[in-house]
Amino acid sequence: MVNSDVLTMVIGLLKMYEVGWEPSKLWDEKLAQLKTDTFIQAVHLLWNLCENSETAVQIFNKEKLAHPLVYCLNPSIYGYPLVLAVAHCLHTVTDSNPEVCTYLRNDEPLSQIQSLTTINTSSMDALLLRAVAAGLLVNVFGDQLSTASGHLVSPILSTIADVLAINTHEHLISEADKVVALQVTDVLDEAMMPMAEVSNGTTSEAGIEMLDVNNQTNGTTEKVEPTVDKTTEINKIIANAETFLKAQQLAVEIAANLCSEDDDYEVGSEESMSSDEVVCDVDMETNESSSVLPPCCLPSELHHCFVKFDILNHVLKKVECPPLSTSCPLNTPNKRIAKCLFQLRVHALLSAANMISSLSIETIGGIERLHSIWTGLVRMCHMKQDSEINCDVDYLEAVSSALSAVAQKFAECKTIKLADIMSPESMVLFEKMQESPNQQIRINSIRVLSSIGSTLLLNSSTHSELKPIGIALMNIACQDKSLHVVAEALDAIFDIFAEDEVDPVVKEINLIDNLKPVLSTLKGNAVVSRSQKQKYKDPVISTAKLNLIRFIKYKSSLGASTSQQTTESCNK
Repeated sequence: MVNSDVLTMVIGLLKMYEVGWEPSKLWDEKLAQLKTDTFIQAVHLLWNLCENSETAVQIFNKEKLAHPLVYCLNPSIYGYPLVLAVAHCLHTVTDSNPEVCTYLRNDEPLSQIQSLTTINTSSMDALLLRAVAAGLLVNVFGDQLSTASGHLVSPILSTIADVLAINTHEHLISEADKVVALQVTDVLDEAMMPMAEVSNGTTSEAGIEMLDVNNQTNGTTEKVEPTVDKTTEINKIIANAETFLKAQQLAVEIAANLCSEDDDYEVGSEESMSSDEVVCDVDMETNESSSVLPPCCLPSELHHCFVKFDILNHVLKKVECPPLSTSCPLNTPNKRIAKCLFQLRVHALLSAANMISSLSIETIGGIERLHSIWTGLVRMCHMKQDSEINCDVDYLEAVSSALSAVAQKFAECKTIKLADIMSPESMVLFEKMQESPNQQIRINSIRVLSSIGSTLLLNSSTHSELKPIGIALMNIACQDKSLHVVAEALDAIFDIFAEDEVDPVVKEINLIDNLKPVLSTLKGNAVVSRSQKQKYKDPVISTAKLNLIRFIKYKSSLGASTSQQTTESCNK
């Protein structure tokens, strides 16, 4: 659409509106509504183009469209539909856009944006606008938030807390009750008789299933559709429920972004580094596992505000929100509300993972609270989901990310309750994660096992508990078809089993002999890479191969393996 010059026409249309125009000043009410609707559609199209095209964003900057748009951020003048469209558009274009962000940090536009976070009304449009405004402020200030004072950070997280403070399940039940009340009223109005039987369910395009009413004259069952007016009211209720869920989803996304880490590598990253430059030696003599990392703490002001507004607990309550029942009148055939609720829960899980990784153990609530979160995550993963949403993979990936964060926090605390972590329910979940077709889920399962193993290594004299973890990691390394997953499993094995004191477990599970075929696979991949003249080497896989050679040689020299041919195979 950018190439076909649609953007030029959209910009031309928007420039027909003078800066600071007001619908109420137009002499004709219908003309004012038409002009407002046209503006909204133009902004929506501009938003969509900028969301999908870097060229569109560059043109947005060149035409300095932020200036006229920011004047429209006043719901008392322009109404919520128009202000929401403008706020969403600005939220999109301010993502990694210093030029627009610099302008919006000026006093007048900044004051206008900040005023949106304090709107005092209970409408769902206002709630969503507050969330969008908070996200817009995060984009505008970006990295500066890590060093910003409380007067800037506090309003953002206060807004997030207010949006998330509304109990999701109770609110949806309340909205569902409104729909039922309208359905009942409509049946009474249409049938002009007492309602003998009401069947809750879902309907057609309007979103409500027709109600069954027992005809008292002949005993037959008839279907009565809501009248047009009632159908419109019902659709408004469903639309408000969707807006509410979108506001809460945006709020948990903002919380997650404020806690995000940038150090995760991307699978398939096109690094030009040679394998020699990225070798991480396997330290065979250290007393501490390299997987036990120091806590990743937030900047002090951010951390203080996360604690002050209890953001983690707000997010965890969204995780715990149950799916809609199939009989809920909000559960329409297109599953709009069910899908929004599912997305909220998934984003809440990912947000919780970021926060658990970033907050101190004291802020989280101590080791007991951490175990409670673990148990809740495991239980929720076994909770029945809506089969019509096809959500298993996304949900399991989000749960596995949260479990990985909790397990890493156990490792940081150097303590763990094995009975909780290795419960039968947890073991079933681990198997499900390891068998998933999703690579990230399998990697998360490895990280969970690695963190648990590292913690046990520090808290056990016999290390017998390490055997099932060693077997699981060894099986992944030997059987997974993804070399990235294999490399992660090997890295976990090096972290846990490099110590001499765990050699009895290494011997018992026959770890060294089982890893020999893996070494052959990694060497074969290197040969294929050279033959295909790849432009880059994957540093993760290269490091895993070189460290595996050192690991096998070292353990073999200590007699950890009974095979006499291991050293020879490593030298071939």
